[in-house]
Amino acid sequence: MIWTIWIVAGVLALIIFIMFLIEDRQGQGNALAYRQQYVRLTGQLESVVGVANQLGVATTDSNNLKVLDTYHSHLKVLETILEAVKVIPPFSTKLAMLKAPMFLVSDLSNRLNQLASDIYNINSRRQDADKLEPAPLVGCYFCSRPFHVDMFHKVRVKVEGSTQDVAACNVCNGRLISGKKAKVLFFAENGDTVHWSKTKDYVPSAQFWNINETDLTQSQKQQNDIQTKSGNHLTLVYSNVTKLSSDRNEI
Repeated sequence: MIWTIWIVAGVLALIIFIMFLIEDRQGQGNALAYRQQYVRLTGQLESVVGVANQLGVATTDSNNLKVLDTYHSHLKVLETILEAVKVIPPFSTKLAMLKAPMFLVSDLSNRLNQLASDIYNINSRRQDADKLEPAPLVGCYFCSRPFHVDMFHKVRVKVEGSTQDVAACNVCNGRLISGKKAKVLFFAENGDTVHWSKTKDYVPSAQFWNINETDLTQSQKQQNDIQTKSGNHLTLVYSNVTKLSSDRNEI
């Protein structure tokens, strides 16, 4: 009987030891992958900063207020991302933490490259500066909650028939994961329906961060309408999107 107990205890100890080794190896693998992605992220961000600095010279040479305003909007986005990346630990095993920042850096890189091409064409008198658009504000695509690496995810959604990757906060991402459609914050501005990130007079406000927590009543929706400093009235518009894939295991 005693020998049986010792044999069972030995088997249990061996199983626990094997499980520990497996978990330890997985942890080491995740730590190595995280470090590789972190180095990649900082490298891409350094490249983006370099492009932004080079654009500064071209923007000054253009001597065009529209070009200057557009360039400044891109710098504001870059500043937001830089502030967010500062708090990311250089060593960890949480790969999901890097996914949204890498998406935002890649998106900004594409926008800056496009802006560089546009400025060149404008300086060469082959393009009208009035067609330039400012960079959209950084935040939750759905509710406008300010970006923070600990609570944001990159998600793939279907918006008005087209597929796109966006950044989503924990609340809005949770609604998508639960299989529900998420509300997206749009405003009716001067007769047009505009996403919050491109609305001229909107500053991200906490009064909208709950749009995917509960179903708001009509009176609450009316209270969410905004009277801007410029006198324009922004009427809140809700739009639903469908989640295709969260891609949380990919970067």
